[in-house]
Amino acid sequence: MKLKEPPAIQPVLNKLIEETKLIETIQTIPSNSLLRRWLPAMSLRLKAMLLAIAVGTIPVLAIGGIAYQVANNSVKEQITKVQLTFTKSLAEQFSQFLWERYKEAEILTSEQIFTNPQFWAMATVEQKQAVLDRFQSTLGFYDSVVFLDLEGNVLFQSQSANPLKSNYSNRRYYQQAIQTQQIAINNFQIAKSSGKFSIEFAAPVKQDGRLIGIVRTRIPIQNAEEIFKNLEDGNSSWHLINAQGLILATNNAIHQNQQAQGMLQQVLKLQKERTSYSGVSPNFLDKQTKSLVTYVPVNRTGGLPRVDAGALVSIDANVAFAPQAQLLRVILLGTGATALALGAIGALLAYKTTNPITAAASAVTKIGQGELDTRLEVRGEDEIAELADNINSMAEQLEELLQKQQLESERSKLLKDITLELFRSLDVDEILTRAVNKIREYLITDRVIVYKFDENWQGTVIAESVEEGYPYALGALIDDPCFAENYVEKYKQGRVQATPDIYQADLSSCYLKQLEPFAVKANLVAPILVAGNLMGLLIAHQCSASREWENTEIDLFSQLAVQVGIAIERAQIEQEKMAAQQ
Repeated sequence: MKLKEPPAIQPVLNKLIEETKLIETIQTIPSNSLLRRWLPAMSLRLKAMLLAIAVGTIPVLAIGGIAYQVANNSVKEQITKVQLTFTKSLAEQFSQFLWERYKEAEILTSEQIFTNPQFWAMATVEQKQAVLDRFQSTLGFYDSVVFLDLEGNVLFQSQSANPLKSNYSNRRYYQQAIQTQQIAINNFQIAKSSGKFSIEFAAPVKQDGRLIGIVRTRIPIQNAEEIFKNLEDGNSSWHLINAQGLILATNNAIHQNQQAQGMLQQVLKLQKERTSYSGVSPNFLDKQTKSLVTYVPVNRTGGLPRVDAGALVSIDANVAFAPQAQLLRVILLGTGATALALGAIGALLAYKTTNPITAAASAVTKIGQGELDTRLEVRGEDEIAELADNINSMAEQLEELLQKQQLESERSKLLKDITLELFRSLDVDEILTRAVNKIREYLITDRVIVYKFDENWQGTVIAESVEEGYPYALGALIDDPCFAENYVEKYKQGRVQATPDIYQADLSSCYLKQLEPFAVKANLVAPILVAGNLMGLLIAHQCSASREWENTEIDLFSQLAVQVGIAIERAQIEQEKMAAQQ
């Protein structure tokens, strides 16, 4: 990302050169000037010291000021851009969260028990309710799933601590779903049945093209807050704000359900225009403390309906721009010490001493232009070294933060790309082949397989992507006699097992012998659940050596296993629908 060009410094330097010609101007001083009268009485040493101080101090102090101004503008812009990137990531993750729930609503309303007239007529209310219960308990995000008729009456609903008891026909998004026959989303208000902020989807259910009802899914807003915990840095306050300016979710509990009073009108305007904002503003809650505030609207992902919400991040301006104050102190110390040294030992030493300042100014300018890999060589322990060390630290922190944001963005994009890739096919074998190839490419591991269970919990490798030079496992039968007793229920609950070294793990000897022909040294295992049932396992093998699996790898691997299960379930549903139509 290209930053603004630094201000031109040549005119300022020309002015400094003129000012340093102090010895020439002395001759033009009027005879009644105090300096004119004092000069003859001064010793040559004192005159030389004054000249050295004048020649050395003025340019150094000016260059220090220029360096600070350049660094101040660049660092301020960079900090603001980093926070804006953070805010965008917050908005994108929330949009992705809504998109995933949107797709889940699509899958639920495509269940044959709802869409097939014969199945619908044959199924009891208890059986239909069981489908909603399984959907709610399997995914874990929902606290209520309701099937409504076209008059807004409850036909049946999942078990809930706050069941729906009233007619639903007066809900705007419910009526929108009926009129458009498309999934609609509420405007993130407090649900009447639960008394809490909730995300609600209204998904139409059709039989042979005829609308027969609406499935309403409800997600308490606190269930969405979990996705933002990995973004918290301890200093910033993040908030999700709805169309009325109310804070839906935040990492600061005292702000929950409050209105963004300090910036209410501005936030409402940004919501309406769907534009981003960044700048220093009064604290949007108390109007007292200045804060660095960034706002990004939540945009649509895929076919998601318009979302009237935005992400806002604020941080105390003194905290956000602390590096600027520190840089100012360091530059003042550095230039002051340099000026004293130049005045004491003369112009030659002054010239040599200003080199570190020039290098520091150049490095700060490069950092301001986006070259965050710029580093200064640190020599000694004086103020100049402290300046270089602080500039290096600042550059490292900015680089690390940007890299972290880029990795998070790449991870979200990868998950989205792989999910879309899986959903392009309705062939289960093709889905599994695409999955193992893409996942192995991302993890840079030696083998990725899909291990499918039979009715006795014995498994067969049905899909594989393996690095050239390692044994093939496709079609292999692997039987762990302890699996059914010790691990089935754990994997049904979503267990993800990362083993950095299988020979240091507590694995049975017979199981190790079954892995040895495939040269496995470390593995990563996640369950593939299809319609709530444990179909098999998604497994990554490291064969070259043991491997410490990173948390980001484990989290993404687990999410990909969920997406594989959803893709398979979707493919099976579509295949059943096509078979039923034939």
